[in-house]
Amino acid sequence: MLSFLFVGQSLLAQTTANLSEDETKGILLMLEEEKLARDVYLALDEKWNSTVFSHISNAEQRHYDKMNALAKQFNLTIPASVANDEKGKFLNKKLQQAYDEMVEIGKVSLENALRIGANVEELDIQDLTEAIAQTENEKIIKVYVQLKQASEKHLRSFIKNLKKEGVDYTPAILSQKYFDAIIDTKASCQGGKGEGKATGCCSEKDKSGNAGKGCGSNKAKKGKKGGACCSS
Repeated sequence: MLSFLFVGQSLLAQTTANLSEDETKGILLMLEEEKLARDVYLALDEKWNSTVFSHISNAEQRHYDKMNALAKQFNLTIPASVANDEKGKFLNKKLQQAYDEMVEIGKVSLENALRIGANVEELDIQDLTEAIAQTENEKIIKVYVQLKQASEKHLRSFIKNLKKEGVDYTPAILSQKYFDAIIDTKASCQGGKGEGKATGCCSEKDKSGNAGKGCGSNKAKKGKKGGACCSS
């Protein structure tokens, strides 16, 4: 189940004939989750005036726009807080709680803020991985893979900044093995053609991308739906 899954029935009723219920839930969740990332980083940038937050909040705006476009492409009902671009407001109750708590904690210290940034990216990576596994739609997979690769890059940026502060970060959501694989990755492959839906850095599945999880150090082989593998 997606980590923060909570979508009102009124929205699910708008599911198009081309999407399953899981696909609809996934799009609406990731739409608000990208908004969460942007809004949290904007609030923390205002507090700390740190380059990492200003830079990544700009990237999250682009990701938010991509998810907005994807939702509109499938004629999904956009939550009012999204449609009106209300900063810090979410239909998803758990995301609303997460936003409020993350901003409060992040404003205590720069270290806390950087930890919150890493937490947000871990959450994105986990939920995008699960969302990818729940769809066969190539258009959706393409967007999710792009966002997941970006979240891995952002996670590395936050960890780099934490190290500058003398902080050793321990993952809060991802497994240590998966986290280490992401942090140790120097660059991502482009468009691996894995069996299943290989979509990112080395999870604990095999190199062929089975179960849509990921790969080891090489491009996935065989199959039709590889999204992206990590090269080391």
